[in-house]
Amino acid sequence: MIDVFKVFYTVHYNFGAFSLLLLLLIIFLLTKKNFKWSLIFLAINIAFNIFIWQRTANRVWVIDDTPEPQNEWDTPSPVTYRFSAPEHWIIENDNGEKMHWCWVEDYTEKFLGFDFVDKLWGTNKAKKLRNASEERLK
Repeated sequence: MIDVFKVFYTVHYNFGAFSLLLLLLIIFLLTKKNFKWSLIFLAINIAFNIFIWQRTANRVWVIDDTPEPQNEWDTPSPVTYRFSAPEHWIIENDNGEKMHWCWVEDYTEKFLGFDFVDKLWGTNKAKKLRNASEERLK
């Protein structure tokens, strides 16, 4: 369990910072002898770390990547990368570029693909706003 947290928190340090802030809040509440809220935030911190561990441990993420062609006659074959914790958490490709993928990136891709304006005001309003911003850039 600790080895999964070591590799996870080194890449996704914002989750580690949140967990550390909860721990500091618990210490502060214990100095004020506020045991009820200390136990509540301790339970939240434990649940948060268990959630991270369950989403990360013993899982494999397979990503297919097609390299850029070096010339117009080159058709590179797709490369498959397998990411898992803690063995293959960060993979270095042939160019020396370090790559990483896990459930956090999956959620980020889904979130970035969501159109808030379209859901709130409809497709026509989203198109008008997009056209207005494109005209402003001209």
